[in-house]
Amino acid sequence: MNAFNGHTIRGAGMWRWLAHIVGYCRRFQSPDGVVKGSKDMDGVAVWSRYNPVPVWFRGWRLVPSALALSVLGGSWLASAQKPRVPEPTVPTYSIEAAVNLALAQNPDVVAARQQLDAAAGVAMQSRAAVRPKVRAQSTYGIQDRELIETFTDTVQDQNWGASLRVVQPLYEGGRLRSSLATARLLDTQATQAYQQVAARVVRDVYLAYYDTVLAQIEIAVQEASVQLLEKERTDSHRRFEAGTIPEFNVLRAEVELARARPKLIRARNRWATRKSELLTLLGVEGLENAGADIPVELTDTLQADFVPLPLSEALLQARETRPELDVLRSAIALQEQVVVQARAGHRPRLEVFGGYEARNSILTDRLSDEVHGWVAGAQVSWSLFDGALTRGHINEARARLAQAHTALDKQARQIDLEVRTAYSDCVEAQEVVASQHKAVEQATEALRQAVSRNQSGAATQLDVLAAQTALTDARTTQALALHGVAVAAVRLDYARGAILETAHEP
Repeated sequence: MNAFNGHTIRGAGMWRWLAHIVGYCRRFQSPDGVVKGSKDMDGVAVWSRYNPVPVWFRGWRLVPSALALSVLGGSWLASAQKPRVPEPTVPTYSIEAAVNLALAQNPDVVAARQQLDAAAGVAMQSRAAVRPKVRAQSTYGIQDRELIETFTDTVQDQNWGASLRVVQPLYEGGRLRSSLATARLLDTQATQAYQQVAARVVRDVYLAYYDTVLAQIEIAVQEASVQLLEKERTDSHRRFEAGTIPEFNVLRAEVELARARPKLIRARNRWATRKSELLTLLGVEGLENAGADIPVELTDTLQADFVPLPLSEALLQARETRPELDVLRSAIALQEQVVVQARAGHRPRLEVFGGYEARNSILTDRLSDEVHGWVAGAQVSWSLFDGALTRGHINEARARLAQAHTALDKQARQIDLEVRTAYSDCVEAQEVVASQHKAVEQATEALRQAVSRNQSGAATQLDVLAAQTALTDARTTQALALHGVAVAAVRLDYARGAILETAHEP
């Protein structure tokens, strides 16, 4: 393998070939027109006698060298000008960017938007009940002449007809007005159902984001713990070799280090798992081709500056703004319209119509003779007895209306419980954070003093290891406390129906 200007050329064959060309060209001399013998770079003799060279050939004798140099130069320039493939960038997400991305492409949110289109179609069907209908009809028939009785000699055994009518319902016992109200309620309920799904997805994204941040902090805590224990093990080995401590101290340091490493391994695994869960919620594509540890960078950290509302205000806001309650209120209103439409079965129906008709004449036997003209009229229908069918519809609608009221009351109670629980968790998390305000600083100072006293012989190795464990516990507790505040704040915002206030819906 040979190198040329940083570029590799495989094998020595290329260089030997160039050496033969250069040796062949060097055997020419200038003005006297003779060729002198020369040797190539391997010491092989070439053209050992003088030969006359024509003048016209002297200009061409450098062509092989020029050709070889141009080939090498061209390949070098081609490789030098080859565009560099950019290194893949690590996706970076802030909490706001993650929420907006989930609202744009999370599968549940996408399905909820599609449900909006489906609900719009149902509302359109409901509005169609009050709109005019245009009906076109045509008929043709033929019968046996023996069935025709007439007082004339004209017998017409075929008939046809065509009509175009516009029918407008005017009254159906309250069903028409109820259809318009139902259409509006369907649109409203579909929007509320979409907000319910969006709020749940936003809550899940917040929780997954903070879980991922916590896993990242746990890795840093466990790595710091392992580094401290590795330093203690190194120091123990050094002091044992100097004869100042027994071998027991070395073994103790090795055992403590071995105990700390599984915690770091589990923290890294949680980090990889949390990232996968977060990206799945965001609807990121291509995860099936990604490795176990997907590269992701999160820019936001855990904060403890959340100030909750008073509990009474949170409860009142939840009753007014929770999408689940709005959906059930719309369901009650829709069921009331179902009762109205069921009662309409006991009332008459009125519609008017107008149009144009054409048919063959019955006075001639020629099928092409026709009569045509406009028609208009009104039609009233009233079902006087339907075998208690309408009464059954009314009873069913009333029972389902009572069920809707019960479901609303149950959901309201459940939401009150969610608000109270989330509020208590938030207060508890803030108190834990306040109690751990100086714990990490104190544990760090305690470890420094334990190491210093151990080196001077005033403290044992057990004191150092205990201080290291206390520092790791303090850092872990602080991270868990900050995570608890963030999670409690998210759950409280979701419980009181304010989770979508900071999100930008597409």
